[in-house]
Amino acid sequence: MMNATYILKGIRGKRLRTQDDLASQIGVSRQMYNIYENNLLNCELNIVFKILNAIGATEEEISDFFNALKQDYMSCKHKNRRSKYGTNPQQG
Repeated sequence: MMNATYILKGIRGKRLRTQDDLASQIGVSRQMYNIYENNLLNCELNIVFKILNAIGATEEEISDFFNALKQDYMSCKHKNRRSKYGTNPQQG
């Protein structure tokens, strides 16, 4: 699981909010919300902001979330480059 997913689930848990509750608030099904929450790298930015707004994330939580999302992206990018070339990209 990705770091940003853990952060988002943690924020949701602290506020005792369910996926069903947030899905209803942002106007999607619970199943769609689950897809968003577990696949953040493929989620549109406006949806991410809707979720963070609906959940009532603080400025610090939003900062933590986007730092984690950046780490997830860089990790995914690194893995994709390694599999594309069949080698460690730092080795050339």
